[in-house]
Amino acid sequence: MAKKPGQKTGRKKHLGGRPRKYQSVEQLQSAIDSYFKSTKKVTVTGLALHLGFNSRQSLINNEGYSEEFLDAIKRAKTRVEMYYEEHLVESNAAGSIFALKNFGWKDTQEFDHRVKQVGEPLTIEDMKKRIAEAEKVGLTGLDYRSIEGGSKVI
Repeated sequence: MAKKPGQKTGRKKHLGGRPRKYQSVEQLQSAIDSYFKSTKKVTVTGLALHLGFNSRQSLINNEGYSEEFLDAIKRAKTRVEMYYEEHLVESNAAGSIFALKNFGWKDTQEFDHRVKQVGEPLTIEDMKKRIAEAEKVGLTGLDYRSIEGGSKVI
């Protein structure tokens, strides 16, 4: 008998997409633990392949299934990050530094370029006195007139 429009067939509607590799967070966590027991050199890509994913991105995409999946995968990625962090103390840490940059670490130096004022600001008369003292000890080329709007160099 043919189905009439609007009539239900009794079958569940397929929501589309590929089914999950792991139906529960316990299955996922067991596979994650298996990876860390099976190798001494850990990587996010190695973790993804061990878990049966085709790429790191596939692993990252699985974080979104639920809060529990997110926690399990983030914790596993943090264990990989810890591995690289521990290897920073070795003589050739360049690879670990590169890997940690992919985890969001930065290799920067910060300098404070602000000038801190010590004491009271100098007046024009104080500056003229200091220039005169510098000239007495042989420093030349100082232009105190430019302070007052002139342009003549002494």
